[in-house]
Amino acid sequence: MSIISPQAMLLWATLSSTLLLFLIQHLYRYDRFQCLKWRGSSDGGFKRFMTYSYIISVPLIVAYSVAMAVMKYQAGYVSFPNPNSTPSHPLPRIVIPAPTTSWPDSHQKLVFPLYVIFAVAWALEIVSHLEELCFWLFMIKEQEDTGHGGIRPWFKSFEYKLWCCGSLIAIVLLPLVTLETRHDVQQVEAWTFFTGSVGSLIITLWFFRVLWKFPSFLKRIEAENAEPEVIVRLVAFQDLNRIRIFFRLMFVIPLLVLACDGIRANGPHHIAGTAGAVDILAMVGGIGCIVSSVITLLIFFPRSIAREQGYDTRARTRSHSAMQSRSAKSGIVSRPHLTVQSRHARSQRSTVGEIEVEPLQRPSPVHPLSPTGVHVSVQTTTRGDSSYFGDGLGQRDSKSHIHTNNDDDYFAASGSSLIRSGSIATSSPDQPL
Repeated sequence: MSIISPQAMLLWATLSSTLLLFLIQHLYRYDRFQCLKWRGSSDGGFKRFMTYSYIISVPLIVAYSVAMAVMKYQAGYVSFPNPNSTPSHPLPRIVIPAPTTSWPDSHQKLVFPLYVIFAVAWALEIVSHLEELCFWLFMIKEQEDTGHGGIRPWFKSFEYKLWCCGSLIAIVLLPLVTLETRHDVQQVEAWTFFTGSVGSLIITLWFFRVLWKFPSFLKRIEAENAEPEVIVRLVAFQDLNRIRIFFRLMFVIPLLVLACDGIRANGPHHIAGTAGAVDILAMVGGIGCIVSSVITLLIFFPRSIAREQGYDTRARTRSHSAMQSRSAKSGIVSRPHLTVQSRHARSQRSTVGEIEVEPLQRPSPVHPLSPTGVHVSVQTTTRGDSSYFGDGLGQRDSKSHIHTNNDDDYFAASGSSLIRSGSIATSSPDQPL
């Protein structure tokens, strides 16, 4: 495993550093780093834990990849005679990156701490993606079970307990594997890659269930007359998640192949013995890791370009009579840089400066997505923190609340979510969103 070339590690270092710069720029444009502030005991501790666990993993990966790239370049290469060379048929010498056993003592002492850092970063990455997986499994199941029982609080659900157990295993197991194999530097790398790849691969394959269930989930949300902004973000999540799964497979499968080849201490090492195979797998894994992390960042912290440019949409109600009276008073609503013209027929065109929309005429259910006895209400609050299905800047987040004891912002890195268990962006007919 130590024969990964300096060029491959340089690619890891370059991509991870680019990811860190993009993270800083994105969070600044998102809400001026407000999502990172802990404002007091009223803030959801679970939400903050998930936010920090994802963000901290990025600089840890940067530290690992940059330090390894520098040390590999300083170590250089070693050459030895080709065993198949004969006096009658001489063959060129074999040149490989210098193994870690030939590095200076000062560099060898840094290898184990760097792989501990890498193991912690990978464990935090698994924690974040496992939470996202469990959250969507929870939401999809709640939608499917609507009307068949009471609403389960997130913190008492099976999916939350599954996330707790899986996260504990990841945080303990990955660094522990690195610690147990510290006597052999090459085995440290191989077993760390193997353990992390297996965990990430299980989560990635499990996400196919979310992809399979998500279209029907989205149709039920649309049928419940959810806000357009919520629908847009759900559709965006669906598309981004499809792309992300492809790149996550690009990330974990090559590293798993390298790990399986490296954990056999006494060989044979078929991958390591193939010219260019190690570098190709390492580079493909690095590209998959960074691209999937960028997509995760866009999902966890979705920006609203329209909001950033000063555009806003009119708050609407689900009551058809209220919408008709409002549109009857004024057919055209003027705003800076934006004119919204209400029509009773769906517009087939859109021009610069004018957007034609129709008031929704679907019948409003009395208590959509809620069992008997549970009151669903909507309140609009002004918050500075992040919002998964909010307006991108963390301002004027429309939040659907169910009055339960465990009403917390449970979607972690996303901050305060519009989607709550058993109430998917719905409102009472007499309250505006």
